[in-house]
Amino acid sequence: MITSLTNPQVKQAVKLRDGKKRREDGLFLIDGRREIQRAIESGIEVSKIFFYPGGCNKEFTEKMFSSGAEMVDVTEPVLEKIAYGSRDEGAVAIAKRPVRTLDSLKLSKCPIIGVAEGVEKPGNVGALLRSADGAGLDALILADCKTDLYNPNAVRASLGTVFSVPVVETTSQAAVDWLTKKGIVIFAAIVDGAIEYSTADYRQPCAIVVGSEADGLTAAWRGTNVQPIYLPMNGIADSLNVSVTAGILFYHALAERRKSVKR
Repeated sequence: MITSLTNPQVKQAVKLRDGKKRREDGLFLIDGRREIQRAIESGIEVSKIFFYPGGCNKEFTEKMFSSGAEMVDVTEPVLEKIAYGSRDEGAVAIAKRPVRTLDSLKLSKCPIIGVAEGVEKPGNVGALLRSADGAGLDALILADCKTDLYNPNAVRASLGTVFSVPVVETTSQAAVDWLTKKGIVIFAAIVDGAIEYSTADYRQPCAIVVGSEADGLTAAWRGTNVQPIYLPMNGIADSLNVSVTAGILFYHALAERRKSVKR
């Protein structure tokens, strides 16, 4: 059992709270039993699990021991030091950062892809992933993202869906070029869009693009190959939270497809 807060393994784990360190090492932290289990079930390479026996039930511990990850028994104060923020569920894992590219995505015959540009807050990244997961999207593309996909807050906010949703980080221009090459219709949510979101045809292979509520979408999403859509704003606010906008559009597209199948 590790009892010292200055143990080298503990120091290494704590450093992974820093985004630069995560990118340099290709590692990240997973905080919480549910998130760790979902990571392993999704094929994420979990190398080490710090656990406090008094905070973990027998079923979880047995599953983790059979996962092949190195199990490190620690005291409660040590786990509290490693855990992100005040949340402590008895276990924190170190995992290898997956490397995904646009060309590695496996799409269905008629995919729906979510794209979010310039997202700044880890909590919004997590919420976007949950919406993409719930609506059954083929993939989520984070274009010119201003936060780290594997920030512990993003992982936590995603409820582990960061591991199940195929997600790729890239530039806006690379995303536009790839979608165009694939023949995927691009619907971009823009305040002054040409048509209301409810009149667009989502039954074809399509990408739904949202931007930050502060800056909206950049010029990369205003080309002739992009169809601008808008959500009506009937109050005094001129925009919605990016994850709310995405949730509305993702589920509307899903509903439209289900209607066409029933017909």
